[in-house]
Amino acid sequence: MRKVIWLMILVVLILTGAFDVTYGNSGQRLKVTNEMIYQKLIEIERRVGEIEKKQAVFEERFKQIDRRFEDIDKRFEDMNERFEDMNKRLDSMVTLMNRIVIGLFGLVAAFGALLIWDRRTTIKAVSQEIEESLNRKYEIEKLKPLFAALRELAKTDEKLRAILKQFNLL
Repeated sequence: MRKVIWLMILVVLILTGAFDVTYGNSGQRLKVTNEMIYQKLIEIERRVGEIEKKQAVFEERFKQIDRRFEDIDKRFEDMNERFEDMNKRLDSMVTLMNRIVIGLFGLVAAFGALLIWDRRTTIKAVSQEIEESLNRKYEIEKLKPLFAALRELAKTDEKLRAILKQFNLL
């Protein structure tokens, strides 16, 4: 491969007239010898060798940079895994908190329903007891026909109607 490159460089130099050199202001032509061409080729080869060495150094540096980027990528992947783990933990904690709150609301609702049921049954029992004690004490059942008779009489008597209305018995 190198020989082909050198051959191409030599052909380009010959075709461009790089070896057609005039000497000074006198306009005399220099004669190019094989030795001069050989020296130029050696110099070109030396320069190409230096360039290849520099290229090898650059390639090594690029490899080091690539390794650094790979290390950084690994670190980012590790951090992403950590964040995913933390997200999973937070999700599980949020789910647990939601379940606890729902459970507490259920307990509060059950307690409220128990309170309402207890109050209703207690109020029913108390109102029945009060009604029975009033019936026993004042014998209200006996007064019901009396009130019915007064209402019938109030239909014809205006004075009685006014009195029954005054006491909300009509």
